[in-house]
Amino acid sequence: MRSKQDSRNELPRAVTYLRFSHVDLGGNIIAAARELCERRANELGARVVAEYIDIGPDLSDDRDQLGLMLDDIAPGEEIDYVIVPDHSTIAKDMHVYTRVAWRIQQAKAKLVAASSPLDQYQAMCAHPLGLMQAVADWANEDPRGESHPKVEGEGGTL
Repeated sequence: MRSKQDSRNELPRAVTYLRFSHVDLGGNIIAAARELCERRANELGARVVAEYIDIGPDLSDDRDQLGLMLDDIAPGEEIDYVIVPDHSTIAKDMHVYTRVAWRIQQAKAKLVAASSPLDQYQAMCAHPLGLMQAVADWANEDPRGESHPKVEGEGGTL
């Protein structure tokens, strides 16, 4: 753990989390995801200090490397960013995603999707409900990459 004096002289610290549904025999998918996350760390002026990789489905938050990462970034460990290739790396189920994102936020780290434009991330951080907006935007994304039109006019709840 760093002392407060040391933290003034060091770059922000980041960890990366990668999850793949199947084993990448050629290593190309892992290398591309790793490069994307490292590029985002560089844009943020951060240094990657650890990488966590899970292979398998995202059905729950009970994944070995995800659990290890969440334990490793616990408050006091001074990890500034958790960088993932995209939000669906954490989970495709909103309940699982929200639980994991909450634990990251409780650790005082920021969850960053490397595939999202940096200016979008910075604008999200400036808004007090930025994480909730990111979750809402992610939940409205079409799996084919198309965005859904926003419904204007009528509001309320169901």
